[in-house]
Amino acid sequence: MKDTISSLFRRPYPLPETWRRQWMMTIALSGAVFLFLFFFRPFNGQQDTMAAFWGSLEGAATVFVVVMLYYGLIFRLFPAYFKEEKWTTGRESLWALVIIVAIALVNIGVMAISGQWRYAWKDALLMVVYTAVIGIAPATTSIMINQARLLRRYRQRAAGINQTIALPVAEEEVAPTEVLSFTADNGKDTISLHPGQLLAVTSADNYVRLYFMEEAQLKQELLRSSLQKIEAGLSGHATFWRCHRTAIVNLLL
Repeated sequence: MKDTISSLFRRPYPLPETWRRQWMMTIALSGAVFLFLFFFRPFNGQQDTMAAFWGSLEGAATVFVVVMLYYGLIFRLFPAYFKEEKWTTGRESLWALVIIVAIALVNIGVMAISGQWRYAWKDALLMVVYTAVIGIAPATTSIMINQARLLRRYRQRAAGINQTIALPVAEEEVAPTEVLSFTADNGKDTISLHPGQLLAVTSADNYVRLYFMEEAQLKQELLRSSLQKIEAGLSGHATFWRCHRTAIVNLLL
């Protein structure tokens, strides 16, 4: 049971790395919070419609500010930590908890500044704890469901590609003397291979691992580079395909 739960939290999970995806997720989350607060009114169920509207709008605005602060500041201050190659459902769930707690703290701060907070500060601590406990379960469940949905979609796409892919062997005749050169980010280390030697490339944190054949033996080398850079260098060779966010393979081998 413990191993099963651990494996669930180690599953890869996509990060919204572009501004467009981040804006879309922020707006969607804020909108969901607004609708929930407006229709269910969990805090003040007897409010009239306009009071409920403005209260729900305030809650949605708080969510919007906190989530955009996360994407616009924290997300970009620590790029080595927020890397899709090592992002998992566990990390996504952890940051969902951090965001939930931050939203609760910001709400308390706004209420204190506006004079609406009339409780003891130990009540503030209890409010944060309750918010975290109540919020983390649906957030984690949503993350797990989304991960399973994405995994099913990618498997279906991979199956479709396997059925329809046509290898352009006749279009790309590789000259025996052609050499692929991969240079490290420091500009000093270089690995040179014939296209027929290179089997696959995988990401390894801030490095890539190249698998190739040399003298009838499988070998591998680490190079400080990114998979995006390697993919760009192989763009002129249609037989190399990025089959996963962490791997490029040679379809002819």
